[in-house]
Amino acid sequence: MPSHVSKFSSELRILLRLIQIVAAISLMFGIATLARDTASIADWMLLLYLTWFTLAIVSIEAIFRWLKVGVYTLILATLVVTLVEILTGRATIGGASLGILVAYIIIVYIRPLWGDFE
Repeated sequence: MPSHVSKFSSELRILLRLIQIVAAISLMFGIATLARDTASIADWMLLLYLTWFTLAIVSIEAIFRWLKVGVYTLILATLVVTLVEILTGRATIGGASLGILVAYIIIVYIRPLWGDFE
């Protein structure tokens, strides 16, 4: 493991990898749902979720490479999905929990290391 990655606490590395794993699994199920054409939500909403899953995977890799763009992308994508869910009346506890988890990770773990990001 490169030494610059070791600055991340083990808790942060675990949380970020768990988000990546969940996003990857959800992305696969979402693509399978698109292929079967059996989604219980509108196609545009499913595409929005698939976009978030993809951006989450990529942005977390950018965070591990100390790139600010990864943090900004994760925040922006999460905000867009959260706002769309609220505005369309589809907001759920699961979606809110995801938004809170991302905010918690950014504020508690990443903000203290912000000066190390490029």
